[in-house]
Amino acid sequence: MSDTINRTIHLCIPKKYQQEPIISKLTSEYHLNVNISAALLGTDSYSSGWFEIHLEGEEQSIQAAIAYLTDLKVVVQKIEAW
Repeated sequence: MSDTINRTIHLCIPKKYQQEPIISKLTSEYHLNVNISAALLGTDSYSSGWFEIHLEGEEQSIQAAIAYLTDLKVVVQKIEAW
């Protein structure tokens, strides 16, 4: 059994994904607890939106979720040491 870890990341979501359930997939498909601590995303936005999120879960799940986001061309920046 793996230990639970915490990561804080900043996501820049491209406009084309703003109506997609990207963050909810982190919970449902990767079994992570997700807390959104800050965000900027408008319904009439013509550019990317961003989120600062705290992830809690197994390290392997967090790494898989980050790979998923990267595959979508979501910019992922770490905020705390990995």
